[in-house]
Amino acid sequence: MAIEGIIVEKDVKLGLEFLIKGASKNNAYCFFYLSMLYDEGILVEKNPRLQFLYLKRAAEEGFVQMQHNLGIVYYKGEITQKNDKLALAWLREAARNGFYPSY
Repeated sequence: MAIEGIIVEKDVKLGLEFLIKGASKNNAYCFFYLSMLYDEGILVEKNPRLQFLYLKRAAEEGFVQMQHNLGIVYYKGEITQKNDKLALAWLREAARNGFYPSY
């Protein structure tokens, strides 16, 4: 992956372009990776709004770990408004998809 210099020479700008292109095609992994980058503020400026947006999109596309994480985000209300009903719904979805920490 270009962003980390795995297999190809490290090129952060190119790596971000590929992630954004993948996200534009509803690739759950790209949503996941972008969410993590905006959460940690690595390679991009920390941005809770974009972190939440990409987290939610990854969950909606079926990325089970992000379904769990979205449930936790709604439960804690840290980067979005607290919503216990949505928290429970996303944690149940992750559990239904076999993500055992959600149980």
